[in-house]
Amino acid sequence: MLFRSFAEPFESPRSERLVEVELGRGADVIATVTTEAGRPAVGVQVRLLQRNEVSRGQRRMDARTDETGQARFFSVQPGAHALLSPLPDMEPQRPAHWGDQNRSLEVPDSGTVEVALTVRATVEVTGRVIEAGAPMPGARVELAVREDARLLRPNWRSGVLRAVADADGYFAIPGVPVGAFEAGVQHPRRAMVTWFEVEVSEDPALLVLALPDATIAGRAVYANDERPVANVRIRVDDLAGESRAFIGEQTLREEPGGDLERDSDWSQPGRITTARNGRFRFDGVGTGEALKIQIDGEFVRSQAIEVPALAPGEIRDDLVLRVRRAGSIEVRVQRAPDRRRERLTEIGRAHV
Repeated sequence: MLFRSFAEPFESPRSERLVEVELGRGADVIATVTTEAGRPAVGVQVRLLQRNEVSRGQRRMDARTDETGQARFFSVQPGAHALLSPLPDMEPQRPAHWGDQNRSLEVPDSGTVEVALTVRATVEVTGRVIEAGAPMPGARVELAVREDARLLRPNWRSGVLRAVADADGYFAIPGVPVGAFEAGVQHPRRAMVTWFEVEVSEDPALLVLALPDATIAGRAVYANDERPVANVRIRVDDLAGESRAFIGEQTLREEPGGDLERDSDWSQPGRITTARNGRFRFDGVGTGEALKIQIDGEFVRSQAIEVPALAPGEIRDDLVLRVRRAGSIEVRVQRAPDRRRERLTEIGRAHV
């Protein structure tokens, strides 16, 4: 039998009198969790939060439902609590249609409390990423939600709703709420994120995400004389800015003192610098919608050029970007005579 003290503050008198502290076992909370379809919610994370801010005891307990959809909490401190099943954090906000998944309850000093909770079902989504029929190892898969013309994406600090494909292109994402999603796929050698509309049900099928292999290439030249423009930055993206690719790598290393140091490295596959002959090339660009080429660099005017949509498998290698030189200002500084220094020089010579 498990005993736990309810960490309530008390004052000990200044005497040798025996002080007795009563230990309470507390109550057990049994949560029966079902989905909106009435099925037992199996393997769902459930959290019990204490709302009494005066208490110094434990304020949060976590459990996971078993094969019957039940989660059990033992030796719970008495008072007001909230039972909830947390959903993934999204940016800039959580989808409104996901709703609230919580219940309020009062826990007594002892006994058993049974409470029911209805949640949005969560499942494990499995799939495979391929390109031109071949597996795409190392592809990053992310699930986002479209709401009010905005794309709500998972919090970048967490690993929820994300996965990396293995050597055969397979991936698995646990804890996905059922509903409509957009699956974004990016890879270090692909310039843009490719989005797919997917529907996640309580009995999900294997997702096959086939990446288009469109390519766009060309050269940057000066508009006045057609000379190649070297070392200017070229970036490709869709007009809405939702397909810009950022590949993050985090490395943990152990310091001599035993601490762990984390290094983050971010790359942008959709941003390159033109070669000496002004050439550039982007593989893995988006298809079916217009693209935007952004140009910026020293001594050139920043500009954006809209490019018509490419078809899957299309290679467009004749794009010419005519860049205009930026204006320059020449400043000449003439130093005024330093009469004081000349006078000191004459005095120095006299002493010599």
